[in-house]
Amino acid sequence: VDGQGLPLELLIKGYRFIKITYDDNGRDMLVEYFDWDGNPSTNSDGAYQTYYEYDDIGQCISMSSLNMYGKRMIDHAGNCGQISKYDGYRRVEILSVDEFGREKSVKNGFSRVMYEYDNNGREIKMSLWNENGPVCPNSIKFHIRKTSYDDTNNSVEVRCYNSEEELT
Repeated sequence: VDGQGLPLELLIKGYRFIKITYDDNGRDMLVEYFDWDGNPSTNSDGAYQTYYEYDDIGQCISMSSLNMYGKRMIDHAGNCGQISKYDGYRRVEILSVDEFGREKSVKNGFSRVMYEYDNNGREIKMSLWNENGPVCPNSIKFHIRKTSYDDTNNSVEVRCYNSEEELT
């Protein structure tokens, strides 16, 4: 919002204004979308609102799409949102969920993305999963993506593998 508490003007498909409500720590908690006339509108995922939750150290642990009444809903991606799990080291798991918090695959065929990072915080591995195990969605064409870096932090090699861990 601007200094007068009015919605911040954005030129984004589907809506013209947003209103952001912050939590006590200054993090986005609720984002609401409005049309040119200030009426509730949807974002590109078809949600009227997006709700975020954070853990004690400020990591986003949950994101949910909400309908115009503030209730969780299935959006255009085919899920309600995501739950993020951090292992405290260098791994992050992002789980797509339905409006009740149950694992649910998105339209492109996976429900879980797992990331691994090196000591410098660079992504070195990403893998895709669904409720039944490893998956290689047709829209993405790989199950695992591994990235290597040189001494100056430039990505020098990206390799993609199918669900049998064969190079694609």
